[in-house]
Amino acid sequence: MEHFAPLTQLILSQNVTTLKENGRAYIIDVLNVEQDKLEEVKSHFANCFDVVSMNSALSKNLSDNFNYIAWACSLIVFFFLWFSFGRIELALISFLPMAVSWIWILGIMTLLGIKFNIVNIILATFIFGQGDDYTIFMTEGCQHEFTYRKPILASYKNSILQSALIMFIGIGTLIVAKHPAMRSLAEVTIIGMFSVVLMSYMIPPFFFKWLTTKDGKARRHPITLATIFRGYPKDPVAQVRGRYIYKGQEITRTVNANLKKYATLSTIEDNYHMTDEGYGETALLLALTNPTKHILAHIEDENRRQVAIVAAMDFVDNVEFE
Repeated sequence: MEHFAPLTQLILSQNVTTLKENGRAYIIDVLNVEQDKLEEVKSHFANCFDVVSMNSALSKNLSDNFNYIAWACSLIVFFFLWFSFGRIELALISFLPMAVSWIWILGIMTLLGIKFNIVNIILATFIFGQGDDYTIFMTEGCQHEFTYRKPILASYKNSILQSALIMFIGIGTLIVAKHPAMRSLAEVTIIGMFSVVLMSYMIPPFFFKWLTTKDGKARRHPITLATIFRGYPKDPVAQVRGRYIYKGQEITRTVNANLKKYATLSTIEDNYHMTDEGYGETALLLALTNPTKHILAHIEDENRRQVAIVAAMDFVDNVEFE
């Protein structure tokens, strides 16, 4: 074949393919065949294919690889959420909307006869990433409201809606395109963004509310995997620690460290005035173990004081923060 290099590398570059493994050359040509004679022509050749079968094989190979990448990506995202939130429960309620929205996307596409191709399958991964961001925002909004009792979830929803509208306007308008590949981008965008926004709006707030509240009031101890399998703790330190679950890793680490330090606090004989350098956990422990005494705790930082006030609600009534 080296003798024919001037031809194979220039004029016939699109018609001759040489395998590196064995040096064997294959000559490729294109035949225009009428549809009703396609099978008859294919029967006379050992190695031939038509555009439809080639696209089908390419789509199958792409789909198999995409499924593998989707599973691997999902596991990575889940463990990242677990590491980021510090609680497997929050990781689950943040990951669930993405899983459910993906089922919705596949189901709606099947009902409407829309198939993945090499163009829109790349966009689908981007929509998956958008849904990941949206559920993280919603979970963080739920945490903020639970921690400070200040409504902020509406602003998070507005931000998500604005982001989704930009996608709808930017890519969704391709729905009027005549080229099928461009139109498929718009179809996947409309279905995907609708699904991820709807699931992120509904699932994280619903499950977070179930974990932390009951009958419109904050639970004395939020539901965790540990409480599901072992029941609610009776130890005072564990009960106080439960008041700060799902309020962020920084708060949780500080509270756990201080509770380890003051876990052996003895009972007090009279009303007690103290300075709490944490989030009110020391004062709550004293108030819980001395229900007949009044605890007055000074917390200089306003945000920490607000966290302490919220933690004391519906838990103890003999503590006051200033």
